Amino acid sequence: MVDGSFWRNRRVLVTGHTGFKGAWLTLWLVRLGARVSGISLPPHAQPNLFSLTHLDRNVESRLLDVRDRAAAIDAIRELRPEIVVHMAAQTLVRRSVRDPYETFGTNVVGLVNVLDGALALSEPPALLIVTSDKVYARAHDEYALREEDPLGGDDPYSASKACAELVSASYRASYGAKRSLLLCTARAGNVIGGGDWSEDRLIPDLVRAIERDDVPVLRNPESTRPWQHALDALYGYLLLTQRLCAGDIEQGAWNFGPSERVLPTVAEIAQRFLAFFGKTQWRRTPDRDTIERPTLRVDSQKARTILGWRSRLSIDEAISWSAQWYAQRLNGREAAALCAEQIAAYETR
Repeated sequence: MVDGSFWRNRRVLVTGHTGFKGAWLTLWLVRLGARVSGISLPPHAQPNLFSLTHLDRNVESRLLDVRDRAAAIDAIRELRPEIVVHMAAQTLVRRSVRDPYETFGTNVVGLVNVLDGALALSEPPALLIVTSDKVYARAHDEYALREEDPLGGDDPYSASKACAELVSASYRASYGAKRSLLLCTARAGNVIGGGDWSEDRLIPDLVRAIERDDVPVLRNPESTRPWQHALDALYGYLLLTQRLCAGDIEQGAWNFGPSERVLPTVAEIAQRFLAFFGKTQWRRTPDRDTIERPTLRVDSQKARTILGWRSRLSIDEAISWSAQWYAQRLNGREAAALCAEQIAAYETR
């Protein structure tokens, strides 16, 4: 379980705290009593969860580009975190195809800058590097991908995250014993939840279509992904970080994916979400921009066995929680209150 006494007054730096998942994690850490700081670009999406929840009032926020080596290292020196959760990234597959330079710069060079900033401290912080379930070289229909499977990537986003895994492993091997560097990587499945307005993502695209009273467009309706609520992935990150700091687990890669053996397709996710709003129609459009894999599954047995982690929300509950969040937001509820209620409900499950 998440240990509030561990996080209370702990100096935690979240990179990418202005993003969707980063904002949810920051809200949870603030709730746990951590002394949270963040470095990130300004929010891309409008609206966005970071601004709606007024997180800048509760955390020390540095708006900078992790590709700016001097700025990133100086910020880490000044903030002196005990823990770094590195989530700053270019996370969109289609955008990575359009702009691979930005993607590799942010996801690889930006990571190196954060790691060097951590090593610049006399006592390096514990590091959790968030990568992706898309770091694997190939997908298998017959079994879910395990942490020891080969790394690879057919698109710039996937390849950049596989590179991030190699960079992390090299720093752990080179500086782990010499500098007492604690470092793990986390590979989570596709996350959904309230407060995401990113481009080219399923739930935000559906929400925008609902708001316009338009028929949503699905690019790859038959594809399957390890869908889970963002809080399930973040729960895994918190547990893993606690154990990393305790020094009683393997420093390496950890998968966090849903428990369901049969994963829903994009179309099935869309239909269940739309039904909450009394909608049924969607239309298909060919996706010529990406070479995304039609299927992807990850094996999270290590996290379940060693960390005691599990998905607390089924996929149907994850969809319902997401739809309820957006519906209540459309009815005028404050985003911060909605997030606080769902985090509190999650903690009791």
